[in-house]
Amino acid sequence: LRRAIDFIQAHADGAIGLADIAGAACISASSLLRHFQAHVGMSPYAFLRTVRLERAHAELAAGTPDDIRDIALRWGFQNASKFSHAYQVHFGERPSDTRRRHR
Repeated sequence: LRRAIDFIQAHADGAIGLADIAGAACISASSLLRHFQAHVGMSPYAFLRTVRLERAHAELAAGTPDDIRDIALRWGFQNASKFSHAYQVHFGERPSDTRRRHR
């Protein structure tokens, strides 16, 4: 499980799938799903999404001048409105609110 988590954190900015994560952990995809649910409380995809949201949040909080849409794309969100919604659910504020607070 540690290898899978390390892989996700190291490759969160790339296009990775379940097979990639399972391969990095040297276990089957079904075992990976079971272990993640049992020990992390979410699926590997949900964990990846959380890592990506947290990385985007860190960029916004650091005051990066990049457009919010560009940050969303960089962290694997192809749809800016879906990114904004997921961000608001996770952090309780819109990406623009985070940016404004940290300027």
